[in-house]
Amino acid sequence: MTYTNSKEQDDKMTRKQLRSYICSIQIIYQVIHHISTTVSAADAHNLLEEYAPSIPQLIHKWHSTLSINNDITSTTTASNNNDDDNNAQQKEVLPGDEIILLAIQRLHYDYNYHHSFSSQKDTTYLLLYAASLLEGAIHHSPYNPQLKIAAIQTYATLHAPSRSLELYDDLGIKHIQLDSCAYLILPTLLHGGLYAEAVQLCASIINLHSTTSKDVGNYAAKSYENGLFTKTKEMMEFQCCNMNCSLTLLQAKGVIMDCAALIYSGDDSTHKKKGASSLSPFSSSVLPLGAKHGICGGDYDLERATKMIHDSYNFFSAPSIMTIASSSSTTTSTTKDDYSDNRDSTIYDFEILHHSTSPRNQDKEQQPNYYITTKEEIIQDSLLRGHAHNLLVRATLILSVAKPPKKGKVTKPDSILLSRCESLLQSVQNANLFASASCDGSNEDNNESNQGKKKEKKEEQMIQLNMWNSMIGLCRIIAVLTIGEEDVKNNGDSNSNNATDAKTAT
Repeated sequence: MTYTNSKEQDDKMTRKQLRSYICSIQIIYQVIHHISTTVSAADAHNLLEEYAPSIPQLIHKWHSTLSINNDITSTTTASNNNDDDNNAQQKEVLPGDEIILLAIQRLHYDYNYHHSFSSQKDTTYLLLYAASLLEGAIHHSPYNPQLKIAAIQTYATLHAPSRSLELYDDLGIKHIQLDSCAYLILPTLLHGGLYAEAVQLCASIINLHSTTSKDVGNYAAKSYENGLFTKTKEMMEFQCCNMNCSLTLLQAKGVIMDCAALIYSGDDSTHKKKGASSLSPFSSSVLPLGAKHGICGGDYDLERATKMIHDSYNFFSAPSIMTIASSSSTTTSTTKDDYSDNRDSTIYDFEILHHSTSPRNQDKEQQPNYYITTKEEIIQDSLLRGHAHNLLVRATLILSVAKPPKKGKVTKPDSILLSRCESLLQSVQNANLFASASCDGSNEDNNESNQGKKKEKKEEQMIQLNMWNSMIGLCRIIAVLTIGEEDVKNNGDSNSNNATDAKTAT
C-alpha cells in the first residue's frame, strides 16, 4: 500500500514537471514567433537556437516520458475490468505527445529558414526527420489526432499524398466534419495527382449538403408544427447562412468539374484491395481520359454537354458551378461575404512557432511549406473553373450543329444555332470581365518592401490572363465562323475586335 501511494505521488510529480517543461518551451516559441515580425529571420533563428532546447534534447525528453506513460497505462488498465473503460483509456493521448509536436514545429521552422537562405542546399532531410518522429509518436499514441494532422502536413510537403490520405482516413472524419475538415487533405490530393480520390471526397461533401438540406427542412417543419419557432429559426439560419453558402461546397463543385475527365468511376468488375483507403478505388483496367465523364473531343461530348446544362440548375450538383459563375463577374468584397468559411482552423491550435493557417507568402521561394488556401483564393479559383466550363460546354453545343462555310461564305444559321451562339458570347463576356477583374483586383498592395513580390505576382497574373484571352478569343472565332461576324456583333459581342481576338488565339 505504501509503495502504491509513493508511486502515485512520483507519477504526479513527474507529470507536473513535464507540464512545466512543455509550457516553458511553448513560451519561448511564442516569443520568437512574436518578435520575428520585427527582427530579421537570422536574428530570430539565432535566438531560437540559443534559448530553446535542441531537437536531440527534445527527443531524449520524449523517450524518458514513454516509461511514465507505460506505467500509467498499465496501472489504469489493471484497475479497470470493464471493456468500455479499457477502450476509453486506450484512446487517451499521452503526456509526452506535445514534446514531439514542439519538435516538429522546430523542424518545419528550420526547413523554411534554411530553404529561404540557402536554396542550393538540400533541406529535405529535416522533413524526413519530422516524418520519422511522427511515425514513432503515432505508434505509441495512435489516438492523438494532432500527431496525425501534423503528419498530414509533413507528408504533403514531402509530396507523399498517399501516406497523407492514409492518415486522413485514420482520423475518421465524417458527416458534418467533411465540410469543416476536408481542407486538410483536398489540396494534397490535387497536387499529388490523386484525382479519383479528390472527386470521391468532393462527391461526399456535395452528398452531405444535399442530405442535410432535406433533413433540416423536415426537422424545421416538425419543430414549427410543435410550436418551437426559435428552434425552427435556428435550423433555417444554419441551412441558409452556413450550409447553402459553404465555401467547401463551392470548392467541391469546381474540383469535380475539373477532374471528372481524369477519373474512372468503376464498373461491376471493380474490386477494392484489402486494407485500401476509403477514398481509393481500384479498377481492373486502365481506361482513357474521358472514359465516363468530361468533355474530351469524343463521341459522347454532345450528350455530356447537354446533361451538364440540365444539371447546372440543380444546386446540389457539380455543374451548378457554371450557373454560379455566370452570376459572378467580379470577386468583390460582396462576393466574398456571400460565402461562409466553415473550415475549422482550431485543429491547428497546437501550432505556435510554425503556423499552417498563416496567409501564403506570395514569394514561393520564401515559404515553400504546406499552407492553408485563403477564402479569396478558393472563391476565385472555383469561379474561374465555372467560367471555363461554361465556355467549354457551350462551344461543344455549337460544334455539334454547326455547318461548314460554303464557297467562302457562312451558312445561314437556324434559330437553334443562333441561340447557342448567343449563349456562348454571353459566357465569353462574363468570363472576360471576371478574369480581368481577378487579375486587376489583387495588385493593391502599396508596401514598397513588397515590390519584388508584386512584380513576380503580376507576371503570373499576366500569364493567366493571356491564357484566358486565348480561350476567349478561340470561342469568339468559333462564333464568327458559325454565324458570321455581323451576327456576332448583333448578338452583343462588342468587347473587342475579332481580328485582334484571332491574333490572340493563335
